Amino acid sequence: MSKEIDYQWRITKYNPAYRNEEGHYLRDEWTSVSEIGKSYQGEILTLNDYLQVEKAYVDTVMKFLEVYQIENVRLIHLETYGLLTWKKLLHCMIHRLIQFHWQKIC
Repeated sequence: MSKEIDYQWRITKYNPAYRNEEGHYLRDEWTSVSEIGKSYQGEILTLNDYLQVEKAYVDTVMKFLEVYQIENVRLIHLETYGLLTWKKLLHCMIHRLIQFHWQKIC
């Protein structure tokens, strides 16, 4: 069974102001969980900093679901580098989805 996608968004932490004409990102920023402990823009990336960004992704998705009253989603091209991050992200999404649906029921 095939169904068309009604909504599609690209969610990214990368500011488009730092892209050149070809779309290449020019700013030196972290890109994965494996970079925790390294320095970017004069600051050390901590686990807490990293998880704040991951949480922002989940919060953004949840807001789209709420605003557009979407009950089903399909994730494509989800990057899952690092088991720790994947487990934390999945746990956070499941928790938020349960809260979202519980609010709709009550």
